[in-house]
Amino acid sequence: MIFRNFLPAIVFVLFASACTTTPVKFVPVEPAGTGLSIIYVYRVQSVSNMMISPVLQVDGIEQFPVKNGRYSYLELTPGMHEFQLKSGGNYPGRKKIALETRADRRYFLKIDSSLQFKKNQPYSRSFSITDVVEPVALAEIAECDFMEARMPSKYLWSKGQKKVPVTTEQENSDANFEIEKTRNPFSR
Repeated sequence: MIFRNFLPAIVFVLFASACTTTPVKFVPVEPAGTGLSIIYVYRVQSVSNMMISPVLQVDGIEQFPVKNGRYSYLELTPGMHEFQLKSGGNYPGRKKIALETRADRRYFLKIDSSLQFKKNQPYSRSFSITDVVEPVALAEIAECDFMEARMPSKYLWSKGQKKVPVTTEQENSDANFEIEKTRNPFSR
């Protein structure tokens, strides 16, 4: 009889304890002797411009939108690379940076955003991209969540980490896609 009275409380405690999570500590990817450079791109959580995600371009090719409070990384061949932000608006700030990368090294790029209000003027947004030293970047990036870097579908990575256009064989595989295969079987 007493067990029945405490059963809901026991079930609640079990469910509540099952829902707790332990945050995953940031562990940087180690260059594994592949001869590639690892470039982390991150944006610290901020209220200003939180709904706007500028798109990162590397050497003129769109890579992924850099979302608020997120980070991702790219593996690139060593050499000179140009990183640029496309924010969809005419916002001020340093939107372009050139970086000479070396094999088997890590680099960190931070995306800053600001929102300023001035008397009798419209508000001003800005986005900037900066190169950050590793100790500072590791402390800041630890507060960010990982975001998978998505590549545009019209490009693929080749073994040498350069973009190449999709071949006709790959385009034909997309031609076999039919909407009927994805329709809900329970709908009319």
